[in-house]
Amino acid sequence: MLCELKRRWVSVTEQFRKRQAEAIAGVTSKRDLGLTALLVVLTQWGDTCYPYAVGAAPCYSIFPAQPGHLITIDEVPTMVL
Repeated sequence: MLCELKRRWVSVTEQFRKRQAEAIAGVTSKRDLGLTALLVVLTQWGDTCYPYAVGAAPCYSIFPAQPGHLITIDEVPTMVL
């Protein structure tokens, strides 16, 4: 899956490269900037459904803590994908 994402984001990497200063481009020449940017965005995307799947999710200090309470399986909303 990562190989496919890497392939699809080649054009993003190319656009980033066009906008880089020469000194920066020399340092990042072996990095896949498009894929890195995508992965940064995805890891910052809060998955609001994940806590329902496991019952409760502790605060990992990645996202701000929010008030909440434990729910029973009967209270879990049905998700249509």
